[in-house]
Amino acid sequence: LSASALYQLSTTGAQHTELGDRLQGGLALPHRFGESELHHEAGLNHHHGDELDEHHEAPHSSWDLFSEMVGEWEGRQKVGGKIEEASGGSSFWLAPGARFNSAGGISFAGSFGVPLWQHIRNSHPDNDYRVSFSIGKAF
Repeated sequence: LSASALYQLSTTGAQHTELGDRLQGGLALPHRFGESELHHEAGLNHHHGDELDEHHEAPHSSWDLFSEMVGEWEGRQKVGGKIEEASGGSSFWLAPGARFNSAGGISFAGSFGVPLWQHIRNSHPDNDYRVSFSIGKAF
C-alpha cells in the first residue's frame, strides 16, 4: 500500500491575484511481478552480524501493476481581494496503471484516470479522463 499527499499554498501574485490553495492525496495498491527485492525474511534464527555472511544478488528489473484512488481539492481564487465564485472544486479519481523498475534504480510509470465524482465550478470544465506519466529514481 502506498500513500501520498501534497498541499500547495498560494500567495498573492501579480495584479493582486491569489490562486486557490490545492490539496491532492492518493492511496495505491501495487502488485509486483517477478522477484521481490527482499531475498530473505528475518526469522527466529537470524542473529546480528549474519548480514555480513550473506551473498547478495545483483539488482534486477521488475514490473508493477497498481490501482490508485486520488482525491483533489482546489480553493477559490481571489482577484483584487474579491472571491471568484466560479473557481475551485473537488474530485475523486480511479487511476490504474503500470510501472517499470529498472535494475539501475530508475522507474517509469503511466496511468489512465477516470473520474468517479467531480464538483468543478464553472471556471473549469469537468474532465472525462487524464493520462499521467512519471519518472523516479531510488536513492
